[in-house]
Amino acid sequence: MEFLCTKKAYLAFSWCAWIVITSSAYLLFEFSPLFPDTSVFSLYGAISYGLGLLLNTIDPPVALIIWLGMGIHCVWFYRPRTAVKIGWVVLMLVTVCFGATLYFFAVYRKQMIAKCKPA
Repeated sequence: MEFLCTKKAYLAFSWCAWIVITSSAYLLFEFSPLFPDTSVFSLYGAISYGLGLLLNTIDPPVALIIWLGMGIHCVWFYRPRTAVKIGWVVLMLVTVCFGATLYFFAVYRKQMIAKCKPA
């Protein structure tokens, strides 16, 4: 489990977190009033469709990676009070990749930055 605390794992989780955020922003765009205008065959519509296809293809494995990685990190390496840890675990179980992405930015990233600082 020590691989979760390496720079390579941090980089992989960072990419996963940003992909989840990008995918979420695109999903919000799909439900906005602007999206029906992109269904017309145009350059803007083709770009929007291509981006959606790309994000919908890579998002499921990315979401699984960040969810499992942050869940394991929370259970094994995060040392707060028990209530805080239970709160994070419940948040990750309920919101899945969104809670895991929030955990990445709120906890994991700060721990990795503190770990990598020169003494």
